Amino acid sequence: MKEMSMDINNTEEIIAHIREKTGKEDEEVKQLIENKKERFSGLLTDAGAAFMVAKELKLDVNAAESVSENLKINQLEEGMNNVDVAGIVKQIFSPRTFEKEGKKGLLNNLIIADNSGEIRATVWNQDVKKLEELKVEKGSKLRLKNCYVSAYNEKPQINLGFNGEMIVNPSDLTEGFPKIETNEKKIAELREGLSSVDVKARVIRVYEESGFEKDGRKGKVRNFEIGDDTGKIRATAWNDLSEQVGKLDQGDPIKIENGYTKKGLKEEPELHLGWSARIVTAEDEGLPKIEELTDEKIEKKKIADLGEGDKFVEIEGRIIAVQPGKLFYEVCGKCGRKAKQLETGKVCENCGEIEKEDINLVIGVRVDDGSAQIDVAGFGNSAEKIIGLGKEEFKKKEKEEGIEKIFNELEKELVEKKIKTSGYVRKNTFSDQLEFVVKTVKFE
Repeated sequence: MKEMSMDINNTEEIIAHIREKTGKEDEEVKQLIENKKERFSGLLTDAGAAFMVAKELKLDVNAAESVSENLKINQLEEGMNNVDVAGIVKQIFSPRTFEKEGKKGLLNNLIIADNSGEIRATVWNQDVKKLEELKVEKGSKLRLKNCYVSAYNEKPQINLGFNGEMIVNPSDLTEGFPKIETNEKKIAELREGLSSVDVKARVIRVYEESGFEKDGRKGKVRNFEIGDDTGKIRATAWNDLSEQVGKLDQGDPIKIENGYTKKGLKEEPELHLGWSARIVTAEDEGLPKIEELTDEKIEKKKIADLGEGDKFVEIEGRIIAVQPGKLFYEVCGKCGRKAKQLETGKVCENCGEIEKEDINLVIGVRVDDGSAQIDVAGFGNSAEKIIGLGKEEFKKKEKEEGIEKIFNELEKELVEKKIKTSGYVRKNTFSDQLEFVVKTVKFE
């Protein structure tokens, strides 16, 4: 016999229902709800957490607005809960972070469609990573189970609930979906003025991030270069995507979705990644090796065999120490060059007196591979990868916690970690010892 329907937004009503059906005390039920909220970093309402607790206790919590059936997209209305929907992916946007009540979260928006229409869909937190793990892309079919319908710009929007399920390309989804056209191009086919372009390529190099201000709003931008078997192109990532590009390594195979092209340097086309673009890991198949794109043959060496002036070498070992330091240095906020301190203030050799100051990260670690040890230095983008923080994240953390706490956390996290890095060898002018300057870095 089914339970009578209740308001799933009424926390007290759900708590009373749990008490009645399980015999649990009021405090015990409330503690279960608090535990559930803590698990989801405070991103659940009291009512949502109570609903999930009831479900886990296998209680039938019906809601007047709930519909446990597959619906067509044009049947969806704001306020519905427990909805199952199937659709084909028309577009996937980049993940975005958000903050609610001091807790950070992650969301990812998609556009899905069936033959009745299309709708914006949102997945949250741990389900965001599943999108890439399950290789969801344009043209993938999705079944989203246990969703709720909210409104976005006065239109219905479907959300995958915390206890929902995402099934990719189920075998029974064969009909009832529009055909999705893809616009994948080789680099040699890119021309100025294209939109919604998909490109599969290998990362050749990543440049430092720059800040900018437009119409009173601050933003971030980062250039990088990619290549495939037909050529190379300069690419530009804006705002949130700039941080994602900063985590890429030379040689990484990627797929860029929904980029656009415009005229760049030397009148050549340039690929831009705006708010609707997305970057995902791609398969290596069909892409030239990084050595073919750079004419740089990377040679793997033992530390004991390194010599001053060695270029394009790779070493692998364990971090045995983190070198003390303040982890950043001041740069010109306009051009990114290192700032020089004079009696009259800080200056840039390129721009003169610095009006806007910025920082680049820097870190030194001691690496041992069993044959010898060497100091490994990371600057800018490479330092961000070793430290595990983007520049803006670092600024905020340094302001809130201070350098000493960050350094102590780094020591705990990095010491004994296995690191593989490529770069070049030089003699440190202060210590007169050889040091290894990082170009790419991976942890194992």
